[in-house]
Amino acid sequence: MPLTRYGVFLFTIVAVVLHGQDHHDPPVHCVSCLDVQDPSMCRYLIQCDGECFEQTEDVNGTRTKSYGCVKRKDCTASANIVGRRSSLSNTTTYCKKELCNKDIHQFIAPPNEPCVDISAIDCRDPAALEAICSDCELAQYCRKSCGLCQEHTGTATWSENLVLFDYYPAHNKCNYSQAIGPSICNSIKAQARAIIHHGDYLNLPTYNSLIHVHFTTNGEPLTNLHLLSCRTTGKGRVDITLNNVTIAEANYDTKPGWVWVLHEMNQAQHKGTNNYTLAIVKDRKVRSYGHYWLRNIRLETTVVHHGHNK
Repeated sequence: MPLTRYGVFLFTIVAVVLHGQDHHDPPVHCVSCLDVQDPSMCRYLIQCDGECFEQTEDVNGTRTKSYGCVKRKDCTASANIVGRRSSLSNTTTYCKKELCNKDIHQFIAPPNEPCVDISAIDCRDPAALEAICSDCELAQYCRKSCGLCQEHTGTATWSENLVLFDYYPAHNKCNYSQAIGPSICNSIKAQARAIIHHGDYLNLPTYNSLIHVHFTTNGEPLTNLHLLSCRTTGKGRVDITLNNVTIAEANYDTKPGWVWVLHEMNQAQHKGTNNYTLAIVKDRKVRSYGHYWLRNIRLETTVVHHGHNK
């Protein structure tokens, strides 16, 4: 059945990044799910203007974890990017970096200074400690006892996620991490068989609707793919490949509302590769129904930092 019957058309878009324009790093994403026993099942992300968090709870011997974003109201150590608040059955760790709560202990840099209580006597007095920790200014004197220190594993190695590109295919815009630069955004060329809605998102409505995104990297390992999408009107299927290697291949049910979905990638799979084609194809193998709306494509790399033990 011809695609034109559905009003689907073929177009080509080429991303152009203007030199000298103001640049801001893409907004931070956090893993988001509640009360899970297996963190690997968390595939949904949220955009965060607060802090990512990982919360561990132990209820009647069952340990669960929750992940998300929150604007913290409790105290935090000045100049620290990570804080921790805990009780006997509840521990919450915070961080402000991209996707840092996915595996939070690998994304916490070693502290720059020792974690100590300045007022050791008061900090050991439970009655005094309760009052001290409730005041953010006083809590700095009992940083260790009030749980305001950075948590780390004792190693001098930590990781950081950087956005290679955050691409908006419908209106031909691209953003990137300052540490990466605009070269990958500048290399993007995309072709699609889809419908543009209001210049804001693509609709892949019918059998074999697709978008192909061609780009060139500097050899960075590819670690995370994020897609901001919406699935509507029944069941459907979307297949995602990178250089013909399958990333995701699955049917989906209706899920109204825009959601960021995380696809973790094998860093070694494309080692030594610089030129890529990311393909998102609707109903490649199974002719079914259900529209797939696509707003953003974000690709990330993970950088490992090696510090020096003091």
